[in-house]
Amino acid sequence: EPAIAGEAAMRRSAMNMAGLDKAVANINAAHDGRAFLAAYHDFWVGVAAASGNALFGLPIPALAAIGRSGGLASTEDGRRRAHMLCNRIRSAIGACDCVAATRAVEDLHAMITEIITLRYSGRLPRTFSWADVREIL
Repeated sequence: EPAIAGEAAMRRSAMNMAGLDKAVANINAAHDGRAFLAAYHDFWVGVAAASGNALFGLPIPALAAIGRSGGLASTEDGRRRAHMLCNRIRSAIGACDCVAATRAVEDLHAMITEIITLRYSGRLPRTFSWADVREIL
């Protein structure tokens, strides 16, 4: 995702930015986990599209499915923080700032890691096999 955002910052179009603006607004408006995940997914589909590299779009649905399958639930605070960071990513892409876009994604990953570690520490030691992933998809 950091590389995808970096590429998006170099290649985005006005149409891509409009899509990212809409996705960020939808993330902000999401008041439950389902709406948030849909908007968050749309945001990453938009970032991948803005990169101009169709291959970057391929893992997005798989990552979303893996996240859903793990039973992870968003919280109001997590959604608020994700909105702030997705807005930072969007702003960096809009400013054609590859470094800032990459750093914002890294900060988003750190936030997600923090939340998962605090809320789901019992699930972290679980090992997944490719068979598990096929069942998820």
